[in-house]
Amino acid sequence: MKKFYALTAAFAVSAVCMAAPAAKSPFPLKERMKTDRTAFSTVPGRMHKAPARAEESAPVFRPEFQTTYYPDETGSGWIESELYKTQWDKQGRPVRDVITSKEENAVVVYEYEYNEHGKVILQKEYVGATEEDAELTTKIETEYDAKMPWLETSHLSYTYQDGEWVLDEARNNYRNVVTRNDAGNVVSVLRQTLSNADTEDYEWYDNEKFEATYGADGKPVKIGEYSYDSYAQEWSVDGEYENLVWDAFTGQISSIETCFEKGNRLVNFTEKYEEDDDMNVQVLYLDENNFVMYIDMEGNPLYMLTTLFPNGGFRQTEYGEISFEGITLTIGSGYVESIDELNNILLSAEYEFNPADGITAVYSWMEGTSTPLAEYGDMPSQYILRTFYSYEDEEPMDFAARVKAVGKKYAKKVPARITAADLPDFSKFEYSELPETIAGEWENFIRIDFSGYSKVSGICLPETEAADAPAEYYTIDGRKVSAPAEGLYIVRQGGKATKVIR
Repeated sequence: MKKFYALTAAFAVSAVCMAAPAAKSPFPLKERMKTDRTAFSTVPGRMHKAPARAEESAPVFRPEFQTTYYPDETGSGWIESELYKTQWDKQGRPVRDVITSKEENAVVVYEYEYNEHGKVILQKEYVGATEEDAELTTKIETEYDAKMPWLETSHLSYTYQDGEWVLDEARNNYRNVVTRNDAGNVVSVLRQTLSNADTEDYEWYDNEKFEATYGADGKPVKIGEYSYDSYAQEWSVDGEYENLVWDAFTGQISSIETCFEKGNRLVNFTEKYEEDDDMNVQVLYLDENNFVMYIDMEGNPLYMLTTLFPNGGFRQTEYGEISFEGITLTIGSGYVESIDELNNILLSAEYEFNPADGITAVYSWMEGTSTPLAEYGDMPSQYILRTFYSYEDEEPMDFAARVKAVGKKYAKKVPARITAADLPDFSKFEYSELPETIAGEWENFIRIDFSGYSKVSGICLPETEAADAPAEYYTIDGRKVSAPAEGLYIVRQGGKATKVIR
């Protein structure tokens, strides 16, 4: 989240989208919240983490097979790339992926174990020419904070060499060191990376830190986020926030983002920006998934609504007003990341708009479409992700710069405390379709075909169907075997899974 919410800044985009030129944000928290929330950490369109758990009462359908395709040279045809064969648990989370590459004629197998919060704590990787020949080569072990189950306290990768596990220095190994006061409240979170770049032995190197200073009431009055410059050997400020006022505080915070979620409700604070240019921010919570931040930009109101989606996506909509000589200019920007139950991107977009004309500029736009299967809860049979490249080469708007250019105070009286009645109608600005007025072109990015759906929770097949289905044998740790020897095995036949001793 690099500081806060103005209609400004270098918009963070997905790896395949056009990057906007960097600009200094007059409300840098906006950028920090946007980049920290982003759900798409790897190739868009491919499942990269456990899907969101379905409601307890809803049936959970999952595909056994997923085939990926990438565009050919013409851009209109498709080339088959990989086949994914997946086993799921009853919460709809993958526990085993078998990935067959058409190009490399190789198989990679991933196995996952979860903790009670649904977080992956162990990932194993097997590599071979076939699934049966795949050998264990790599594992990633992850630990989480007991009071902040979203925070990784250790993330270490190992390779299997000469009969023992050795730390894999080529991968990203890191930890978050949490310090608490006597009351059990978080004082600091220090992120460090493990490396042997400077010495023969591995050492932990500082990367980022979050700090909280507490007042007499036991709640933070100041928080800060910092990055370590290894060349200058000093800490630089990413964001500092003072004069904090809380409506609710759990004592467990790991970033400025968590001050608005996870049971915490920060309702007022001052963002340190430049000398004599600090900004007072009010926060209004509409419900547990929607909150609005409001700032007074030299008398010009700026609002930003954050909406959290059930599957982990989110939308941020900004709306600002600039008034000069009786004329009021209303401008806005939006950022949305929406995903489906399998973590395929439905919409990842960043744009500028005004109430009269709708979307006026696009900085990134990725759109996924699916062919639903009604018999499997509208899960997709095919998914296609496209990206839009705009012909316009514009920089994102800088709300603060426009305010300074006008140089006049807005006549409207700023409320001492905003209420829902003071807010613009954000529902008018929740854009999900790209207008034809935006010049540019679409390009295919990825296609995924899904098949072999089954109900992973409460499976109940006729006995004859289960009896006629081929039996598959797995070791107790989930590895498939073609010819089981003596020992304990899991046998899957039809929709049933049982333990047997041979």
